[in-house]
Amino acid sequence: MGDQVHPSRERDRVLDAARLVSLATVVAYHVLAGSPTLVKGKPAMSANYGVHWLFWLIPLMPLFFFAGAAANLHSWEAGKSWGQFLMSRATRLFRPVFYFLAFVALVTTLLHFILGNTRELLYLEKRHIELLWYVGAYLLTLAFLPWLARIRTGCHLSWFVAMMCLLTALVDTISVITNTWHATGWINMIFMWLVPAALGIGYQRKLIPRQVAWGGATAALAATVALAILGPYPSGLIANMPPTLLLAASAIVQCLVVIAFAPAINRWAQGARTWRFLELCNSGSMTIYLWHWVITFLLSYGIYLALRIGLVSPHSAWYWPGNMLRLSIVCAIVAILFVPLRATERRALPWWDRPVPPMNKSRDIAVGVLVLIGAILTLVYTRIYVIDPAWGGFTPLGRWIVIASLIPLAVARMLSRKSLPCNIVRPSDDRPIVTVHSASR
Repeated sequence: MGDQVHPSRERDRVLDAARLVSLATVVAYHVLAGSPTLVKGKPAMSANYGVHWLFWLIPLMPLFFFAGAAANLHSWEAGKSWGQFLMSRATRLFRPVFYFLAFVALVTTLLHFILGNTRELLYLEKRHIELLWYVGAYLLTLAFLPWLARIRTGCHLSWFVAMMCLLTALVDTISVITNTWHATGWINMIFMWLVPAALGIGYQRKLIPRQVAWGGATAALAATVALAILGPYPSGLIANMPPTLLLAASAIVQCLVVIAFAPAINRWAQGARTWRFLELCNSGSMTIYLWHWVITFLLSYGIYLALRIGLVSPHSAWYWPGNMLRLSIVCAIVAILFVPLRATERRALPWWDRPVPPMNKSRDIAVGVLVLIGAILTLVYTRIYVIDPAWGGFTPLGRWIVIASLIPLAVARMLSRKSLPCNIVRPSDDRPIVTVHSASR
C-alpha cells in the first residue's frame, strides 16, 4: 500500500498479487477475529481465538512490508536524498489518512453529543483509528531503506535477517522476564518489520534461489509452529500487536513462499481480467485497508449489537455461517463504496501534494527527522491505549497526540518547499521502477 509504478514501466505483478492476498486476509481477519454474539443471553463481542492462531500461518501484514521495500528500492536508487525520499512517500501515504481522520473525528464528536461519555463510545474512540499503526510502522521501515539497499548478496541478507531476529528475540526475552509485553514489546517495531523488508530487497535483487526459498520456508514454518505451541507468547498477543519473534518467523515463511511461487504467480497474473482486477484493487489499497475497518465497526456495533440483529451463541450451528455472511456483507459494502472513497487516495491535495524538490543536506535531514517523528507519534496514538485506556485513539487525551503527530508532518512539508529550479515529478506520479521477474527465476 502506498506505492506506485511509473506509467512508462510495467508493474511487478508478483508484488501486486502479494499485496492483494495480504489485504484480503487482513479484511477477513478483522471481521472474523471478533464476532458480535450472545453471551449468557446478552449482546457482546466474542474473540475467536481459533481464528487468531490460524492467522499466524496465513499472509497478513508482513507481505505489505515485503512488497513495499521491493517496490521502493528503485525509487531510492534513482538518486533521491533521504529526506526527499521519506517526504515523497509520506505525501502519498498520508493523503487518504487525512480524510479518514476527519471522518472519525466528526463521527466520534457527534456520538459524544448523542450518547455522552459511555463505555461503548470510549471503546470505539480507542479502536477506530487503530489501523493507522501501519502508516507509522511503514514509514519507520522505509527510513532504513538506505541501510537495506546495501544488501547485495545472499550472505548479507542472511546475516541481516538473523541479526533482526536476534534483536527481536532479545526484546521478547526482556518482555517475558519483566512481564511487560504491552510496554517493552513495541521496541520490536524497529527490528521485526525490517525482516520482511529485507526479504523484499532479496526478492528484487534475485538473491534467493527458489530451492533456497523452499528450504528456508520449511524451516521457518517449523519454527513458527514450535514458537506458537511451546513459546512464551500469551494468546492475547495476536497478529502483530506487539511484534514478536513468532511474527518474524511467520513473516519469513510468507515472504519465502512468495519468492518460491513467484514464476507461477507471475504467470497467473498475466491474464487480462486477473491483471485488471489486481490493478484496480492496488490503485485503492489504502482505501480498502482504512474503510473496511469503519464498515466492520459500524456493522458489528451499529447494527448487530445496537439493534440486536443476527446474534447467535458461539455454540450455535449458525455461528460460523453467520460470521461468513457478515464478512460477505462487509466486502459488498466496501466494493460499493470503493470508487467514491478511492478518490481520497488519488486526488491530489492543493498544498500537501506539491512536488518535493532536492534540498541542501541540513534541510533534507531535518525533513526526514520530522517525518520520522510524525511516524512514531502515529504509532503512539494508535496503540498507547493498551498501556493506558485513557490515552490513544480519539479519546479526549488521545486527540492531542493525533494533533501533535500532524505538526511535524506539516513543518516537514513547509521545509520541503520548492527552492531550486529543477524538473520535479509530482509525488502522485513518482513511482518506483519495478522489474518483472521471469519464470526462469
